[in-house]
Amino acid sequence: YATGDTPSFPGITLIGHLGGEPKALAIQGNYAFLSTPDELSILDISDPANPHRLSYLMFSYPLFSIERPIPDGNYVYVLSQLQGLQVVDISEPQNPKKVASCSECRGTGAFLIAGDYAYITSSQSPSLRVVDISDPLLPLWIGSTEIHDGASRALTISGDYLYSAYLDRYDNAGINIVSVENPSSPQLM
Repeated sequence: YATGDTPSFPGITLIGHLGGEPKALAIQGNYAFLSTPDELSILDISDPANPHRLSYLMFSYPLFSIERPIPDGNYVYVLSQLQGLQVVDISEPQNPKKVASCSECRGTGAFLIAGDYAYITSSQSPSLRVVDISDPLLPLWIGSTEIHDGASRALTISGDYLYSAYLDRYDNAGINIVSVENPSSPQLM
């Protein structure tokens, strides 16, 4: 198993770990990616009757709220409230490695990857951030825009528009519509 940024404690050695409260789950091929507050587990699900954990990667700081791990080819993207967008190399699923991050891209809201871009909202500020992930080893925050002051619950894209469903502090629900035709300059419609 991989331990990544495993916290160390004098006189204590980590020899195994079975995760914690499940936060989110994503599937890619024969693998499931399960996030808990402080780790990403990779499970082999090629035999659905006998799934087993191949490896896990612990993070120095809890991930707190992860919208979901998003696998994309040889990488999986996770969002951390404190560490921002994290990029994990999963080309060897039995040995995942954290290879990049965008610490400015913190968030606990909704999270979506579409093409070469990650879209991130935060429940702590009314904004949508756009991150260029065309080079997974160098994720760059390239644009942002203010959106309705509410916690984004879901994101989706259709054509040149991103839709963000939100719930504000008065329990009013709504949808933000943002033009992402130019991802470096998203525009609230």
